[in-house]
Amino acid sequence: MAKRNHINQIKSFDKIVFKALADVAILTKNDLRTFVSEKRFKTYVQGGYIKMLTVVANDGKTKDVYSLTPQGQRFAKKYMGLSNFYKSNSLRHDIKLSEKYMNLSDEQRASWVREKDLMEMAQKEIDRLKNSDDRDEKVKGDKLQENLNNKKISSVDGAYFVTIQETNQVVLHFLEVTTTNYGEVEIAAKEAFVTILGGTSFEEVKA
Repeated sequence: MAKRNHINQIKSFDKIVFKALADVAILTKNDLRTFVSEKRFKTYVQGGYIKMLTVVANDGKTKDVYSLTPQGQRFAKKYMGLSNFYKSNSLRHDIKLSEKYMNLSDEQRASWVREKDLMEMAQKEIDRLKNSDDRDEKVKGDKLQENLNNKKISSVDGAYFVTIQETNQVVLHFLEVTTTNYGEVEIAAKEAFVTILGGTSFEEVKA
């Protein structure tokens, strides 16, 4: 029976890998090997922290990707403080998201805000408006809550910080991977979500 390997000491590169998988759900082996050695990669697999999935990519070819197992998520929660793991939309969608993620700089990936965290931020802002003493803000908050409940507003896949060169201002850049199922209504719902958080930088990436 093969010996199961376990992570006995958490290194900085382990935190980068587990955060990345929490951020975008899946990564290829080449992606993972960007951060860790072959030996450490095998520890993740043999220790039951990650599992392999075979998917059909957008070019029609099969591709092996890796995601956190339930054990891996529990480990990340307990020892790395990670939460609000990105929930897979569709694997073809997630492949495009992970490709975009891996093309970011180390600093941008480190600043990545996950979908559920963005949703919590938006709900907090809506609650602030709803509980405001200002009548106009309260009306606005109630309307936003109604639109959110009716899915006229929906969260984007993620966001990361960028610096606007002209002003040297640091802002959140929001990102959504769209598929052929997206129409004007779906895109408008994403744009409305970004507006709640005061966003001015929104990118639509086609899968």
